[in-house]
Amino acid sequence: NAEEMITELPMGSETQIRMRVIADQVDRLIDISAKLLLLSQADANSIKVQLESLDLSQLVWNWTQDARSFDERIEIKHSIEPHISCQGDRLLLLQVMQNLYTNAINYNSDEAWLRITLKQQAGELLLCFENPSEVIPADFLDRAFDRFYRGPEALSKGIKGYGLGLSLCQEIAKVHGGSITINTAHDRVWITLILPTTT
Repeated sequence: NAEEMITELPMGSETQIRMRVIADQVDRLIDISAKLLLLSQADANSIKVQLESLDLSQLVWNWTQDARSFDERIEIKHSIEPHISCQGDRLLLLQVMQNLYTNAINYNSDEAWLRITLKQQAGELLLCFENPSEVIPADFLDRAFDRFYRGPEALSKGIKGYGLGLSLCQEIAKVHGGSITINTAHDRVWITLILPTTT
């Protein structure tokens, strides 16, 4: 209804602007509700997983091409090993990629680049998102997966979010028999989704 009213109201009017704000807030409430629902399902060990045989290389490559249109200000580099397959839930894995992408964009530096790497190593599949970051909180490694945790720069930079993205990624990794790891240098962050290989 809000979206319909936006199109019906005079362009640029105060009422149209206020209705746009309402519609945006509704979208945010829908988003956070969906995330909280998924986390509550994780707590109850009841996340519904639709496993299928996936060409993970193709899935990541397609997503990377789409991501280039999300924000042209960011340079997306990639190194995707071909013919990597896994048993996974397509929608949940796409959500992990979107969450890691959003995290990398929000906390990027002025260099504005992101490197996505997919490879198979020691019997595991590694999907890594690497980005430069000017400020890495001292407690980041200890609290990154805490629900609602947001670094101090989130407020100072006006970064939108709820502090739920990495928690969701962790839970999605778990239901796939995998995990999420984080490594940092003084100006670099690597977040890696680790999945078991298809047997």
